[in-house]
Amino acid sequence: MRLKALVLAAGVLAVTFAVPPAAHAQPCARTVVFTLPGVTWEDVENFEPPELLRLTESGAAGSMSVRTNSSRTSYASGFATIGAGARIDGGTTAGAPVGSLRTDGVFEVEVQVAGTSEIEELADDAGYEAVGGALASSLERPVIAIGNGDPGMPPPAPLRYGRYTLLTAMDPGGVVELAATGPSLLEVHPGAPFGVRTNQAALEEALDAALEQCAAIIVDQGD
Repeated sequence: MRLKALVLAAGVLAVTFAVPPAAHAQPCARTVVFTLPGVTWEDVENFEPPELLRLTESGAAGSMSVRTNSSRTSYASGFATIGAGARIDGGTTAGAPVGSLRTDGVFEVEVQVAGTSEIEELADDAGYEAVGGALASSLERPVIAIGNGDPGMPPPAPLRYGRYTLLTAMDPGGVVELAATGPSLLEVHPGAPFGVRTNQAALEEALDAALEQCAAIIVDQGD
């Protein structure tokens, strides 16, 4: 993989990779956006994560600070802004699936995302013409959401989910074509924050399955 861009977006460090067709059977373009919510450039400088630095040194790198309409950018707003391509607020109810989920292998299919009406209202109130889901509507391939940052299992009510990649991958109707954001991506661990941590095997399985698709893939490590 060749690193194409490095983006700092509203407290979400997002690394974008272009995956060459030779890496997989299908001859088509794939893009992976790997996000690290809460990680800043200062963290990168202090801890020097070897794989991240290796990728930035072997490819092209750049950064962009994404501002939203509120004075303090939440994770929901940061992810929603990436998907909108313009300033947009994620609100307080976004970042969760709605209703029963239909599955196909490791993926949830046609996932309806909570909080889209609130996102639209906030955009109207702010006087911006930003449209949540503009990224998905502009691509001629699926945008797949992977990752679970829920603060506990089950997450505390009401609607304290942390499945923010859904906000980047959704279309303007608030639907994500394919997603892997369910509780199987977490495992109980007494020493971890909120008592859970990312199930690395499940996350890798979902990413491997996504890379078999001709798709753009939004990944949140979760931890």
